[in-house]
Amino acid sequence: MRRLTVIVVLTASAAWPADPGRRLFLERCAICHGEDGDGTGPVGATLPLKPRDFRHEPLQWGNSQRSVVETVTRGRQGVMPNFDEVLTAQEVNQVAAYVWSLIPPESKKRAAKTPTARSSTSRVFLIHQRNKAFTPTTVTARVGDTLVFVNEDEVEHEVHSMATDAGLTIQSQKPRQWDRVELSTPGAMRFGCAIHPSMRLEVKVEPPPPAPAPVEVRQKGQRFAPAEVTVARGGTLVFVNDDDVAHNAFSKEGKFTLAVQQPGERSPVTLEVPGTYEVKCAIHPGMKLKVKVK
Repeated sequence: MRRLTVIVVLTASAAWPADPGRRLFLERCAICHGEDGDGTGPVGATLPLKPRDFRHEPLQWGNSQRSVVETVTRGRQGVMPNFDEVLTAQEVNQVAAYVWSLIPPESKKRAAKTPTARSSTSRVFLIHQRNKAFTPTTVTARVGDTLVFVNEDEVEHEVHSMATDAGLTIQSQKPRQWDRVELSTPGAMRFGCAIHPSMRLEVKVEPPPPAPAPVEVRQKGQRFAPAEVTVARGGTLVFVNDDDVAHNAFSKEGKFTLAVQQPGERSPVTLEVPGTYEVKCAIHPGMKLKVKVK
């Protein structure tokens, strides 16, 4: 763990809105979705999935006000925290109604494509500080995940690790400030507030998931074997030239192009973007391979 030195202050509107839905949106959602709902909040760039631009894009999971209620309440695994411990049912309905009001009629008629996170392993957890308490009070995360501490109180907080050797202290976090903590070491962690000793947060940090095993594609008799493979997102495909001639595999979609492979050579390629690729050999056009990345 490392000491944080940068504190970002969320800007507040000059006049606090009377609409309870917009007020809740500014308090709870603008940190990721932006004050105008355009997906440009200060934490948005750190998320594995870019926050939706409500003003120009359809929703990601369903396309109704009810689907907004479900997303706010339950969250979305790996990309958005749940708010059922933070907001009442009435407040959830109020913020959902406000979000739904931001979406233009043409977007309400369209269905968004299935969302794809930029990373299958990195997640962000919002840790709210309100009424001199952390919410949630327990988190199970993985190495590589991030905690974002948001001070929603009207008083100052100072978050610190209870372990003396962790080297983590968030200096003087004023109301409406936030700080992020990257989790780099597995194990159990406890956080507290130096100003309010009753505040406690328990974090269990699990090791990162194992990397997917490499998948081999052999090239023999001027053919790919097998002719179709499935690779996990972030996985590695290894092209093995078992022929007595050179090969030059490439993706027709432009995802990768290998250097010319001489007999006996192995060439790995990592595939990050889900989809179906058609692979051929630039030297032997009859060679074809279908690769599915999930």
